[in-house]
Amino acid sequence: MTYPGLLSPLTSYNLLEKLGEGAAGEVWKAEKEGQAYAVKLLNPGWESAVFEAFESRKGLGHPNLVKELEIGTYNGRPCLVMEYPDGQPLKKARAPQYRPAEQKRIIGELAGALDYLHQQGLVHQNLNPANIFLLADGTVKILDIGVSPPAEDSSKYQGPGELFNTPRRSN
Repeated sequence: MTYPGLLSPLTSYNLLEKLGEGAAGEVWKAEKEGQAYAVKLLNPGWESAVFEAFESRKGLGHPNLVKELEIGTYNGRPCLVMEYPDGQPLKKARAPQYRPAEQKRIIGELAGALDYLHQQGLVHQNLNPANIFLLADGTVKILDIGVSPPAEDSSKYQGPGELFNTPRRSN
């Protein structure tokens, strides 16, 4: 099944700035009617994995997971629209600056979100400091759950010809 032909064009989003890119595509900060969003423009070959995962997670709702809102196309390119996590990745926030009580709260929020995913039968296979955001109010948000396979099938990769997890450096 090919998704782009079946999806509505998402013309009401205004892409503002590129936030980053990875194997699956580019992530942009976007605006629609005064509200900020994150839009992931998908690279060729990622549509099926991301869109099937989106369909399986439509009903997810946890305060520490970035919500995936809709799929569609942007200028003909398949995309995923998510809530915008206004904060910084954990990889930029250094743990030593946090007191033990704050570290415990952060770990508790992460554990709660992962427990929720597991209760839904899902596993986040790319959990790393780049996919964990700390918002201005201190809330933890986990990103990039869009290609996580079901828990019973978590050993299988669902993307096009690359390693599933973020590659590690050898040195």
